Amino acid sequence: MDLEVATVVFDCADPGSLSEFWETITGYEVADEDEEWVLLTDPDDDTRIQLGFQRVPEGKSAKNRLHLDLYAADVEDAAEWLRSLGAKQLWVSDDPEDVFITLADPEDNEFCVVEAGADEDDEDELDDDEDDDLEVLDDDEDEIELEDED
Repeated sequence: MDLEVATVVFDCADPGSLSEFWETITGYEVADEDEEWVLLTDPDDDTRIQLGFQRVPEGKSAKNRLHLDLYAADVEDAAEWLRSLGAKQLWVSDDPEDVFITLADPEDNEFCVVEAGADEDDEDELDDDEDDDLEVLDDDEDEIELEDED
């Protein structure tokens, strides 16, 4: 049986508001929207994993069992930018071999900003370019570029 990961869905209280946060940091655009659901897609590549935001009645009650890793050349700068957009910093790794910062979005969904190229086993190490771009790696290690829209 062929299965494909197509969408990561966030349960949330306010799909419109939370999707705006993720739209800003990913550069994705709204592909579908109503009061209960928002779907964001990469406008440059419709084969990339989509982000969905689904209204649910209950609030978050525990740590996420799944989270996204956003890759950045400068973890501190990326985390500062994300905090300015409403993210909350939760934890900073003190391991120089595993540089990352754990944050939470405005509805407390955890995600990490990881130093690009920190995983030496990665086949597609990310370049340390002059942009402050963030990148997400999906299960197939394909790069999804997320641009800082300052």
